[in-house]
Amino acid sequence: MLDRTGDLWRAHLETRLGGVAVDLEACGFDAVLISAGSPYIHFRDDQPAPFRANAHFLHFCPLEAPRHQLLLRPGKPPFLAAWCPDDFWYEPQRVGSPAWAADFEVVECRSRPGQAGEIARRLPAGGRTAFVGEDAAVAETFGLAANPGRLLDRMDWRRAVKTPYEVACIAEANRVAADGHRAAEAAFHDGGSEMEIHRAFVAAVGCEEAALPYPSIVGLDEKGAVLHYEGKRTDVRDARTLLIDAGARVRGYASDITRTRPGTRAGGRFRSLVAAMESAQQALCDGARPGRPWAELHAEAHRSLAGVLREAGVIRVSPDEAVESGLSRVFFPHGLGHFLGIQVHDVGGHLAHRDGRRAEPPPEHPTLRTTRTLEPGHVITVEPGVYFIPMLLDPWREGARRRAVDWEAVEALLPFGGVRIEDDVLVTDGAPRNLTREHLPT
Repeated sequence: MLDRTGDLWRAHLETRLGGVAVDLEACGFDAVLISAGSPYIHFRDDQPAPFRANAHFLHFCPLEAPRHQLLLRPGKPPFLAAWCPDDFWYEPQRVGSPAWAADFEVVECRSRPGQAGEIARRLPAGGRTAFVGEDAAVAETFGLAANPGRLLDRMDWRRAVKTPYEVACIAEANRVAADGHRAAEAAFHDGGSEMEIHRAFVAAVGCEEAALPYPSIVGLDEKGAVLHYEGKRTDVRDARTLLIDAGARVRGYASDITRTRPGTRAGGRFRSLVAAMESAQQALCDGARPGRPWAELHAEAHRSLAGVLREAGVIRVSPDEAVESGLSRVFFPHGLGHFLGIQVHDVGGHLAHRDGRRAEPPPEHPTLRTTRTLEPGHVITVEPGVYFIPMLLDPWREGARRRAVDWEAVEALLPFGGVRIEDDVLVTDGAPRNLTREHLPT
């Protein structure tokens, strides 16, 4: 993919290097050393967890492997001290000559002392260098300032605005994931179990399960009400409905897509609810415009979904009353969406300014993952949902509040779990670009 977007990559790197140079100067540093990270070894074991590189490292260098070190010095090419030891237990991981490497100074290091020596020779003499990463021992080795908060805030702030290269990667991740969603839907309609549907998705995406950006959610029937359901039942088949939340990764960048699929036994009431949610979700996607505070769009989502529930006969009160009383949060208990990029829940969502000032979520919506005002270049998920969750519904079954809900309708819909629909949306200077619907129209 990179070979087809080489110009985008070079422009991306130039933009990001220019930004980090400004941030280093503002924070009193001459350079920053960014670590790719080290494998995590399970307790009292010799087996590592699947490796995921430091997102700040991947932001500048698309090389996902452990123990690499990247030195960024304003005015000089980025220096990559690549960890490439000779080995016969495992296949040695060489950098080779990918297209992106032409913009780097690369040294393949066979030993830890050799890697340290290569880095030491390039540290600014007499200057201050920051370190970004989890490997505290690396920072100690060179006497660097480990993870300075002001610098990390500024780097997080910048990552929220995607370059055209990053948008291209996320768009491609949506294309790949769309193939998976179509395969999963086919497996569902063939009567597949959660495990079979999950395997159909992974096979269509064409990667190892560990390479997915997050564990897939494949919930049949009532499991659609478990927001982060990660079970994969093998003994439930021919279900009435499927909720699948699953994405793919391209060059480290993620997609995050959710669909709710009624089966042939779903019935008209649930199908109508899914159709109404589809219309509401698309209107919210269109509302992702520059200058719009995300909290404002989230509040609009509550009013919109309360209207859906009223029209469906699930609640008896007006949308405004449902929002004011907290009833809408019973059915929609999570935030409307989150920034998306190298990390699925990408950084910087609660920053109010690059200087580190924060804007925490309002008390009535504590699960909001971003409080930013939307800007061109933001990529954000839009994922409204309505769910039938007994632990949230039960307090409303008693007392005067009981009259606000049609409990017969709730009991009829409880076996279906819920409805969530999620797209990945790019904020532009004008109308938003829906990166998901370009490849998965419904």
